[in-house]
Amino acid sequence: MHRFCFPVTLIGLISLAPIVVHAAPARDARGSIQAAYNKRNAALAHFSIESYLAVDSANYHEMGRGHAKSLDKQRQAVIALLARAPKVSTQETVQSVTMIGKDALVTLRGSSTVVTTASPRHKPSRIKQRYAGRAFWISTPQGWRLKQERTLSGGSSVVR
Repeated sequence: MHRFCFPVTLIGLISLAPIVVHAAPARDARGSIQAAYNKRNAALAHFSIESYLAVDSANYHEMGRGHAKSLDKQRQAVIALLARAPKVSTQETVQSVTMIGKDALVTLRGSSTVVTTASPRHKPSRIKQRYAGRAFWISTPQGWRLKQERTLSGGSSVVR
């Protein structure tokens, strides 16, 4: 009986080895990508546009509901947002990472709060948003770079 158990246990452990090998890169990627999101969110809170965009790849694009945004359009949108908002806070949390070769498909949840100033057409307001999305990150010699984002679901509310 004992002779039979050892080979079966050994075969079982060997069959789990590929799972362990694949888990390590995803775990490492998850930590590095979460750190990049944290850096990006801190940059936005400090109104540092170039630092915010530094984690984006040169061919970045965002896919939203009915629109697509290139890196240049993203830059313009961030500049416009920060011109009207004295306070911005965002938090994005990586939910899962699936490795695709050396790159990563990430699902995330996020929330943001934007406080806008008054203008001739608008009263000051606080806009809160929650969303879920998917992002594709590429591994480069300079670190992880965000290539594509897609909002899957979300909503916002305005508090005046």
